[in-house]
Amino acid sequence: MNFKTIGTPRNPNSYLNNITRITEDNDGNLWLSTRGAGLVFYNSVTDSFEAIYSDPNNKNTPLSNEISTVFTSADGSLWLGYTNGFDRFSPKERTFQHYISGTNEIPYIGTIGSFTQTPDGSIWATTQSIGLLKIEPTTGSVSAHSHHSNQRVP
Repeated sequence: MNFKTIGTPRNPNSYLNNITRITEDNDGNLWLSTRGAGLVFYNSVTDSFEAIYSDPNNKNTPLSNEISTVFTSADGSLWLGYTNGFDRFSPKERTFQHYISGTNEIPYIGTIGSFTQTPDGSIWATTQSIGLLKIEPTTGSVSAHSHHSNQRVP
């Protein structure tokens, strides 16, 4: 086995020291979600990194630099989770679609823990506050699915 050290371990401010999740896109590139350093792209061909930071004046940047998770869906979109929001990111177009709690009937969700995709194409997200979110990528609709203590689990 061959191992390669990437980054600068002596630099405590390096974005590589704050990685929360990693995903591979449909082109074989790696994307890293971080705490405080935005979304980081690793190009294995050029062995280089690019950090994409949040900019409140630019809608095509992450919602926040505090990203709790990242997931690649079958269509190649990246889904980024935050506290009280999430993004759909197109790596090819470099565009973001923001979903923010309290807008467009999206409830307050707390922190997104993870995403997954079901065979029908729906994206599901675990949340800190309300249980599960179901996102329909074709329409952009979002619905909450919570368990209530008086419901029986089969």
